[in-house]
Amino acid sequence: MNCSGEISDATFFILCELNWCLSQRVRAAFDIKFYGRLKDDLFIVSGRPAKFRKFYQGLKHRAKPYTLELDEVSQWSIRYLDLRIFKGDGWDRTGLLDFERAFKVTSLGVPLNVRSAHPSGIHLSWRQAELSRFWRLSSDPAYYQHAKATFIGRMRKFFMPDALIEQLRAYDPRSVKREATHVQSKTAATYLVLKFRPLLSM
Repeated sequence: MNCSGEISDATFFILCELNWCLSQRVRAAFDIKFYGRLKDDLFIVSGRPAKFRKFYQGLKHRAKPYTLELDEVSQWSIRYLDLRIFKGDGWDRTGLLDFERAFKVTSLGVPLNVRSAHPSGIHLSWRQAELSRFWRLSSDPAYYQHAKATFIGRMRKFFMPDALIEQLRAYDPRSVKREATHVQSKTAATYLVLKFRPLLSM
């Protein structure tokens, strides 16, 4: 099927989601606890594997213009986008899933070269931005530290200078405070709102 992402999203929504995936009646019948989609990646949580298989068969039947591939099915851990979502130590107590940053096997992991012609601000900020993102994608500080160590290992693999490596080791995303900036215009502006007229749009 060759069409734009917007058309594809709308078509999939009408065919599969409107009266199936998002239907409260269907979800209750097949014990679907959660359904989520980002573009062409689906994430489904079901309470009963047998009922999930029937739900998935119904989804495939409705998605005939599309080819659905079931990448992973697990009762304990699964990868979704750049996350690993799993039952951690607190699952039995809280019923909440844990999550951490996951590095795909196919990812080259090549960082921005320090000798590239990018502005100096880019070189100084992108690594810290990645670590801050790892922090947001981790449900526990230990998971963040693991992702951070993997990231720094990749930096060292590609001969990142020791000074930058040490900066990364010392970086703590919790200590970064974003200050709001207010920009006041020096010139006054007056806006004139006109109703649409075919003559004015020509």
